[in-house]
Amino acid sequence: MKNKKLRAIAVTALVIFSMIGINSCLSLGGLFASDEGSETHQETYKMISVTPSGKIIGQALDPEKNPYCTEWDDDIGVRGIFFEGRIVELSPYKMGETEVPYWLWKEVYDWAVTHGYKFSKMLYGDTEDKRYSDEPSMGSDSSQQHDNSNSVFNAKHPVAFVSWLECIVWCNAYTEKTMGTTHCVYTWKKSGEICRSFSESDRVVFNPKKKGFRLPTEAEWEYAARFQYDNKNNNAVNYGTAAKPIWFTKLDSFSGADQNYKVKNAADTVAWCRVNSEKHTHEVGTKKANALGLYDMSGNVEEFCFDTHKMGKIKELVREIDKNKSAVKNPCYTHMQAGSEWSKVVRGGCFSDSNDDSILLGFRMWYHESKARNPRTGFRLAQTK
Repeated sequence: MKNKKLRAIAVTALVIFSMIGINSCLSLGGLFASDEGSETHQETYKMISVTPSGKIIGQALDPEKNPYCTEWDDDIGVRGIFFEGRIVELSPYKMGETEVPYWLWKEVYDWAVTHGYKFSKMLYGDTEDKRYSDEPSMGSDSSQQHDNSNSVFNAKHPVAFVSWLECIVWCNAYTEKTMGTTHCVYTWKKSGEICRSFSESDRVVFNPKKKGFRLPTEAEWEYAARFQYDNKNNNAVNYGTAAKPIWFTKLDSFSGADQNYKVKNAADTVAWCRVNSEKHTHEVGTKKANALGLYDMSGNVEEFCFDTHKMGKIKELVREIDKNKSAVKNPCYTHMQAGSEWSKVVRGGCFSDSNDDSILLGFRMWYHESKARNPRTGFRLAQTK
């Protein structure tokens, strides 16, 4: 009888110990191997709540205060998307605290390829290039062909060499892995199926009501990058009303910065860029965060948005996206989303950009071919609240 009790106690202890071990691994991130070998570390990827309030009233730019705005320049490429004549409302959402780090990409990727997901072969520009690996990389550098064994890089660098379509497929995989398929955001328009691989002839449909992981819209990205609680640093513009101000960092500055690009080293505390990056990416979250607690919204790697890129005159964009409405809610430009021939918006600039160029908050960049990769480009997650 005594032996039976001892065995029962031993079994109970073993079960409890096993549960503790299992539960310690259950987090938004998970475990990944360190550079030293068999040692493992537990990491989490944090989502930050963003709660826009009130209407965002687009502002005219002063050519004397904005380095890329002239009287003849009516193009939106350097003006952000909250421009004069546009009123935007955004629903509450979440943004990733950092760019997606390599450890998280690899963890989800390894799960995805054993659960029916397929990713593309390596493309650089418009064609397959065998100089590059078949998978997105652990960070990136200006040589554009680094290898993951380089001691400069580790799994906390942002994933780079990732295509827009890979981001779409990966987001669905991360959602299914952590929440199940019910919450997957992206489906194919013709088949209605969840995007688990690529299609050259179908369009990606984005369901903003789903709670899964996704790319931010460009409007969400810019709001999160520019928002300030006040104008104590004198580096913000009111995009709200006098009674209910919405303070945004100026377009010729950087996310989280107190000064504009003309002030030497203004970008240094908040962004990895040409002047301080030593020509490669760095671990995410090592610079100063912006007002919302988001890191690297300027610099490190450019970040994909869901929107298709549209260059042109401001009035044309308002007519095409906003349907000439006086105010638009949750705008997202998805015209001609079929296949891979249409350019995708990237924002924030990267480690190889100068501090008076693409890392400025007003810059709207793009990358051709949604299935192609670029050493400068990674992504950040968003979620609908």
